[in-house]
Amino acid sequence: MRHRADCRGLDLSSKRKPRRTAKHDVSEELFNLIKVTEFDLQLGEESFRIRVELTQSHLERRRFRANVWRAEVYRIQSTFPQNSGRPQHEPSDELVWVNWNEILRTCNKAFVSPSVARAGEAVFNELYAWIRHSRGECDSKPHVWGECAASKELTTRG
Repeated sequence: MRHRADCRGLDLSSKRKPRRTAKHDVSEELFNLIKVTEFDLQLGEESFRIRVELTQSHLERRRFRANVWRAEVYRIQSTFPQNSGRPQHEPSDELVWVNWNEILRTCNKAFVSPSVARAGEAVFNELYAWIRHSRGECDSKPHVWGECAASKELTTRG
């Protein structure tokens, strides 16, 4: 689906009519962020801070997509400005949200759902199935995400 967007040079102090300055094509479907959920997840010895975003199509209200992010902390050292060949500032620890969509099998692509509530349910059902798989609670072999009973169960849930 293609949408046409106009960039207009708006000068609010001017009485003149805004003029069209450029045209751009947006070739991807636009999604609005409608719900954000954050939680801590414990898997064995590892702990993760997770952020789940539910987005809804701007044009087709029954189309949704989800994004999963994992919080990671990185130590950042700026290289400039310098004092005697060494960075002037101390390193800082910065929170970075890393995309983790690969844990979702279907909800990271556009999917259809009758309501926001049902779409959110679908995303969390899929996330729960991945957690079960990661904890080894599914018995199928090979133990590959997408092939185990926990992930196949998603297609039968409503």
